Amino acid sequence: SVTKWTEQPISDVETEEIREVSTSEDFETALEGGGNIVLMADIALTNNVDVKKNTTIVLNGRSLTPGVNGLGVERGCMLTVTGDGAVNGDEGLWVFAGTLNLQGGTVDRLNVCETSSTANISDGKVIILTVINGGTANISGGYVDALHYHEGTLIITGGTFGFDPSAYVDTSNYTVTEADGIWTVAPLNN
Repeated sequence: SVTKWTEQPISDVETEEIREVSTSEDFETALEGGGNIVLMADIALTNNVDVKKNTTIVLNGRSLTPGVNGLGVERGCMLTVTGDGAVNGDEGLWVFAGTLNLQGGTVDRLNVCETSSTANISDGKVIILTVINGGTANISGGYVDALHYHEGTLIITGGTFGFDPSAYVDTSNYTVTEADGIWTVAPLNN
């Protein structure tokens, strides 16, 4: 169903259709069209689906559990995840030469896995971030608990971490501090 949803701000609300979804079938249909998707219930996907058009998912306090192979962001596409809620599952989100903007929620697993793949993390929480095969992760905020890294690019300008991110931080411009096993990255006060 298509309705105007105003509880949480979404960019370009006036010009883009907003799809409220409550079932996996509704989610899959909405994802085919791209645009703004608002979860109105917890959704567990049984089919493997990918983002093939620019899409914003508003978690709206709900959870999205992708199918066995995760939810992929295909080449040239952008997925923005925002709002409180979670993307659950062992496979989580995969970025294949597309872009993911994490602006809220908790993601169990985020995989940035090839050249031209980018994840921009400005808010939210990532339990496991994997950056491999030339992928890029730009972290300016939020929380990342664990990192698996091999042949990619990490640019860390802010955020909190469950590991010491010092090896990936430009310490001439940013500080890394630790308190009770949590590391924080912040700009230097010049």
